[in-house]
Amino acid sequence: MSKYLIFFIFISSAFAIQVDRNDESIYSVSSDEEHFVKIYNEGITSFQKRLEMIESATKSIKLESFIYTLDPAGKVFTELLIKKAKEGVEVQVMMDPIVSKKSVSPYHIHELAERGIEVKYYNTKPIILLGKVNYRNHRKLFVVDNERAFVGGRNIADEYFDISPDYNFTDRDLYIEGPLVAEMAKTFDMFWNDKHAKTPKRRKRPDPNSRRWYMGGGDPQAKYDRAERNWVRNVNKARKEIWAFDEDEAIVNRAFTLALSKESQDIEGYCPQLKFVTDKPGIGRKDQKKQRILKYEVFDRLKKGTNIYIENPYFIVDKETREVLDHISENEVPVKVLTNSIHSTDNIAVAAVFNSTMGKWIEKGIETFVYRADPLDTTIADEVTEGARWGIHAKTFVFDEDSFMIGSYNFDPRSNNYNMELGLFCDGSEELTGGLVSNIEDRLQHSHFIDNKETFKELRFKNVKFGKKLYYYIALIPSLLLDHLL
Repeated sequence: MSKYLIFFIFISSAFAIQVDRNDESIYSVSSDEEHFVKIYNEGITSFQKRLEMIESATKSIKLESFIYTLDPAGKVFTELLIKKAKEGVEVQVMMDPIVSKKSVSPYHIHELAERGIEVKYYNTKPIILLGKVNYRNHRKLFVVDNERAFVGGRNIADEYFDISPDYNFTDRDLYIEGPLVAEMAKTFDMFWNDKHAKTPKRRKRPDPNSRRWYMGGGDPQAKYDRAERNWVRNVNKARKEIWAFDEDEAIVNRAFTLALSKESQDIEGYCPQLKFVTDKPGIGRKDQKKQRILKYEVFDRLKKGTNIYIENPYFIVDKETREVLDHISENEVPVKVLTNSIHSTDNIAVAAVFNSTMGKWIEKGIETFVYRADPLDTTIADEVTEGARWGIHAKTFVFDEDSFMIGSYNFDPRSNNYNMELGLFCDGSEELTGGLVSNIEDRLQHSHFIDNKETFKELRFKNVKFGKKLYYYIALIPSLLLDHLL
């Protein structure tokens, strides 16, 4: 890692925190002070904890989310943020415009700003600038009062909290309390203050006296009236959609009630050594060469691992990860990989590449499992969600009997080269690691074990409908050609 980073280290005597800095920002922070952590394997309990954190906030709330959707979960979450902003708590929210803009538009952001919530998009470059637009902030970080935090795979939307009737993610994130959180919060500020973070402005109300109504032909009054109606409709829509209605709250509360009837699969304890690692902000190839931090930490730990689990929604091997997997297989380190099947995936292009390339790694000894798309026995599911598909979305790496990482990093070229990611590493706790491995093993029981290429061929289209099969074959060749972008 030396050619990518310059380390400046000092010791914090108060909290035993060791901080790696460069001249711009904090990107790697570690602590040997014991921190309380909790691994949230269940979506609805994770959501409930987030709401409790908001309620308890007295100073600040900082949220980075790749996806933010104003569905029932998003509305309940947003309404509580508005409540805390009215109480004087500073609320800052950052999201990705490509994914979130359809649900949280500049019209919504204006209404939130009127109620005390600051919202920024990261990387607002237009689609036509392909050299810039590919670089996205994929981090998921939620910090309250610089004392409590979440990191992991979950965004703000129904499907991350087990309440979508159509498709839900089997995900995982990590809650932490302690002095390291304040250092994690500084990385939020690093992105928030970056030049690529912008506060979008809604369109101005149409001016009836503008000359533009007389340009291009047509009835000027009719053109103005149409623009005025559209503007008013967008404003009213935004004002309505930032609030949770009775039916939204009922959906969330139903899931909360169901959760009480199940034995929790969430795992808590104290981690004696923690390390938080994040990529740095910046878009474009030049910036990316300087900002890649997290993947090298993951690669180094995988090479040193003794009993490895990789749970990830996307598993695409590029040149760098090929070298890592070759090293692992040559040293005969046991590896179990859990990822999505064609049936369970939310990205058919990734599944096409995975199915075309994974056979050789299976032959090299990597035990491979693909998720069946049904809920776990412990999942909060009822008549509303029982017909939904379920897909793996956790970004989890176990390296040995007492160390693991939970974060936003996918095992694919996009996270390696384009997305800005983060991860929280816990070292020195056999109890937490063992509990995490036990949960992963439960998920493996809801998966197909792919022991050879023949099994792969036999199972790849299991429960897959004709339309998705057709899409798979249409996407196959373009996906293989453009796998460096997936």
